[in-house]
Amino acid sequence: MCTCIYLNLSYNYNIASDLSSLRSDCFIADIINTIPSAECTYYEVDATNEQQVEQLFINIIQKYGKIDICVNNSGIYEGGFVLHLTSLKEFETVMNTNVTSMFLILQQCLSYMIKQRKTNPAADYVIINNASVDGLSGSPYSCAYVTSKHAVIGLTKN
Repeated sequence: MCTCIYLNLSYNYNIASDLSSLRSDCFIADIINTIPSAECTYYEVDATNEQQVEQLFINIIQKYGKIDICVNNSGIYEGGFVLHLTSLKEFETVMNTNVTSMFLILQQCLSYMIKQRKTNPAADYVIINNASVDGLSGSPYSCAYVTSKHAVIGLTKN
């Protein structure tokens, strides 16, 4: 599960972000305290589930009409520490959470941003994919995580 926070800021920028559900309530409170005019909408979505991600973006567009900024921040760090002791299930769980979810969110977000660009060619849109420094180097004790973060960087460069 990930938590998607949709922010409608008074600056007329709309931000879709997926965050760890453990910190989402703190994140929302911080934003509302910092920017009192901000409107936050909370969505809980399995970001590895294509239909749930599609529905998330349908809901966001129906409610707000557009997306200006997407912060793609999916990730778990569990299991898969040493390559020869990593089970396929552990590896697949990390890859699905850290890479597949990024792919699905990017796919949906880009499709809406491309449509928006056609109606407003002067507008700027931003997608931020958060990877990790581990995506730039190796580590003998985090096989699945390092592999997934390398994949996120590759996906971003694509």
